Amino acid sequence: MRNVPRIDLPTSNQWITFRRDKDLEDNEDYTDIAQRVIDDSEWPANLNIWGTYTISWTASGEPGAIRSPATAAAARINIHLHQQAFFGANNVVIDGDEPFTDD
Repeated sequence: MRNVPRIDLPTSNQWITFRRDKDLEDNEDYTDIAQRVIDDSEWPANLNIWGTYTISWTASGEPGAIRSPATAAAARINIHLHQQAFFGANNVVIDGDEPFTDD
């Protein structure tokens, strides 16, 4: 069984799933799907956490990108847990006290 590339975007009240249609003769990969996620109106552009960085890296084709279902799940879970931790915080974006760097 071959994996169908998929990236989920958790929001405060739903998960939006972006995937390649396995029935189509389409070569869309994680990079293409990540770009669709970022282009979506629900994309949290001001949320600076590992999960959103990973999706951005994937769209840009950078190292650390999503290349497997496990990494896609880890990014989804990171975003979901962050949103659950700050659920009901009046849409205040709290992303930590310092920017992420991968030195």
